[in-house]
Amino acid sequence: MQPSAADNVQLPSEIGIPEAESLRQRLLEVLSESDDVCFDGAQVRRIGLAGLQVLAAAALELSRRGRSPRWASVNPALTEAAAHAGLAAVLGLRRDRGLESKNG
Repeated sequence: MQPSAADNVQLPSEIGIPEAESLRQRLLEVLSESDDVCFDGAQVRRIGLAGLQVLAAAALELSRRGRSPRWASVNPALTEAAAHAGLAAVLGLRRDRGLESKNG
C-alpha cells in the first residue's frame, strides 16, 4: 500500500444493486493499493441503499486507517440520498453545502 496521490474513483450516474457490486470490487482494488481515495460523485443521479452501504464501508475502512473520504465533486442527489439514509456524516457529506471537507 502506498501513500501516493489520491486514487480517483468516478462514481456512475446510477448505483443500484448491480452497480454496487461493481463499485465494491473497484473499491476493494483501490483500497488494496492505496490509503488515499478521492471520490467523484458529480455524475450520480440515483443511488440506492446498496451503493450507499458500499461507500460507507469504504469510508469506514479509510477511517480505520486514519484517513477520511475525499470528494472531488458531489451531485445533490448523492448528498440527499446519504442524508436520508443517515450516512452523510460517515461519508463526509453535508446537506447544506455538499462537502463536509476537502482534505489535502
